[in-house]
Amino acid sequence: MLERGMHQGMGLLHRAPAEALRFAAVGSAPDALGLQVLWLLCEQLQRLGYPTIVLDGCAVESTHAPGLEQLLEQDSWRAPPGPLHGDGACVAVLPAARGLLRLPDTAPLAPLHPMFRAYALVLLHAPVHQLAELLPQHTSVPLILTTPGTTGTQQAYRHIKQLAVQAGLSSQVCALVRGDSPAQQRQARTQIATLQRCAADYLGLAQQGLVVDADNPQDLQRMALQLLENAGTIEEAVAMPPLYASLAPATAPFVRSH
Repeated sequence: MLERGMHQGMGLLHRAPAEALRFAAVGSAPDALGLQVLWLLCEQLQRLGYPTIVLDGCAVESTHAPGLEQLLEQDSWRAPPGPLHGDGACVAVLPAARGLLRLPDTAPLAPLHPMFRAYALVLLHAPVHQLAELLPQHTSVPLILTTPGTTGTQQAYRHIKQLAVQAGLSSQVCALVRGDSPAQQRQARTQIATLQRCAADYLGLAQQGLVVDADNPQDLQRMALQLLENAGTIEEAVAMPPLYASLAPATAPFVRSH
C-alpha cells in the first residue's frame, strides 16, 4: 500500500543518475605561446566532436563584453545560445574574472550546469590560486603550462604544490616547444623530468608530464585527448520534494475544522 504524499516513481527519481557536464581546468597561460596553444587546444576539442565553451578567468567582464557575471545576475541570460555544430574553428569564450568570485562556497561549480549544459565541455582558464579555491576534492586534473628555463620550472613547481596542498589535487604539467628542434625537445623533457622528481621527492606525487610541439597537430590532438581524460564532471542539481511534503496537517479538502 502506498503512503500518502508519495507515488510509485519517487524511488526511481531518487535512483536516476543526474545528467553531468564535463569540466576541465587550465592554469592561466604564462606567455603568448601558452595562450596560442590554449586556443589551438580548444579547436582540437571542437574537431573531436566536443563543443567547448571557455570561461576565461583572466578576462574581466564589462558592459561591452558581458560574461559569467551577467549570466549569474540576469535570468534572461539563463539560456545562452548553444554551440554552433559543424564549425570546428568556432570556440565560445566568456569573460569570467568577476563571475568566478561570485560562485558559492559550497559546490561552487553547480550553478554552471544549467547555463552551459548545451555544450559538451566547459573549460575554465584561470590563475592557479583560483583553481585551487574552486576545485578542492574535484575529480578533474588541472593542466599547467610551463615556460622554458629555471624561472618557468620554479613557477610550475609552485603551481603543482599549491594545487596539491591547498586543494588536494593532482595536476598535469605541459612543456611547450615550437618546431622539432632537438635542443628544445631535450630542454623540455629535462624540465618535465625535474618537475616530476621534485613532486615525488617533496610532495609524494606521481606527477603527470607532457611535451607538446605547438606546430604539430598530432601533439595538439594528443594534448586534447589527455585533457578529456583528465576532465571531471559537474553534476546537475536535482531538487527533490520532501517525501512527506503532502502530510501537512488539515490540508485535504475533506478535512473540516469543528
